[in-house]
This record gives sequence, C-alpha cells and structure tokens, in this order.
Amino acid sequence: LAVHSDASYLSEPKARSRAGGHFFLSNEATIPQNNGAVLNLAHIIKHVMSSATEAELAALYIMAREAVYIRIILEEMGHKQPPTPIQTDNAMAEAVCNGKIQPKRTKAIDMRFHWLRDRQCQEQFR
Repeated sequence: LAVHSDASYLSEPKARSRAGGHFFLSNEATIPQNNGAVLNLAHIIKHVMSSATEAELAALYIMAREAVYIRIILEEMGHKQPPTPIQTDNAMAEAVCNGKIQPKRTKAIDMRFHWLRDRQCQEQFR
C-alpha cells in the first residue's frame, strides 16, 4: 500500500481547507510507482487551519487514519505490509512527521497530528 496526500489551504468558504488523497498498491520501492488507485478520498477539513503546513498535516492525518484500516484488511487477506510510504508536497509537514522540527516550533499544532509521528515510530508508515 502507498499513499499520496495533498491539501489546499483556505480554499473553501468560512476559512476551511480541503484534503485529498490517493491510495494505491505498490511494491517495496523507495519511491513507489503510480498505478491504478484503489481508493480516492476528498474531505473538507472541519477545523480552521492556521497555515498551509497545518492543512497538509490535517490531510496526512486523514489519509494515514484511513491507511491503517486498509493495511489491516490487506494483512488479513494474507498480504504482509511493510511500512506504508505516505507522500506529501509540503516539506515542513514532512519534517514535523519525521521529528526533524524541534518541539518548540510545533506547540501550536493540534495534538492529534502528532499521532502521525507515533505511528511512524511504530514502523507503520515511512
């Protein structure tokens, strides 16, 4: 399983942002090849995001939360899952997930987005 995630900041009425993602099956390559998507998601993020980075983190959170269920289904079908790569186009959001940003810079980010960092430590995502 591999995931692409993206968000658009303040693109909806009432200061809302939009999240989208594509889930597709792949091999264990460092950069998975795109093939036919098995699931496409589009959501309007319920909360007002204060930056593009926070909107991207919200999109990553939504896509990762869904990926957990798909990973379980694939494993129950007999397809062992290595850590799932999740790609984003925002370097700052990626750095927050990878733990490369110091905690004092992430105080304002909603705590549920730190769930991504915990799941990466559990080697569910990369």
